[in-house]
Amino acid sequence: MSNDTLLDLDSLLDADLSAIENLPNYVTPPNGLYTLAVPEVKLETFTKKGKNNEPDLPNQVRIRLTYQVISVDEMDNPEKDVAVAEGSMFSDTFMYADKGQAFFKRQAAQLLNVPTEELSPLSLRDIFTELQSIEAVTAVVMTKDNNGYENTSVRPFHQS
Repeated sequence: MSNDTLLDLDSLLDADLSAIENLPNYVTPPNGLYTLAVPEVKLETFTKKGKNNEPDLPNQVRIRLTYQVISVDEMDNPEKDVAVAEGSMFSDTFMYADKGQAFFKRQAAQLLNVPTEELSPLSLRDIFTELQSIEAVTAVVMTKDNNGYENTSVRPFHQS
């Protein structure tokens, strides 16, 4: 090993982390009322794990809708639950199939506070762009256990 290598490692050990970005926490939010933003909506591919010795199904497509907690406005059970930090994130996924797209369309319309019919002529790209412009929406967030999986639902509501 040369002295140059040791010096380089030493300088790395002495460097501070001020230039490294701070990443948000990904959380399962407790039930309550939140103000949320939508920083990202995207299509992604994944491999669906096979069940009961069936083969895995690669190249499946889903829509991932990511929420960022702007504020925890009210918690259902503040004595038991710990509020998540502002800036924390969680996501919802929708399979890219007819039923999954229908659920996504309904959720997008609720988040954007428009009738679902208004989204029909738009492309997914356009809807993603509109959703990512949401800087604050009030929503009831519910997390429940579904056969060992935690499902989080977001029900936006808009004041008249």
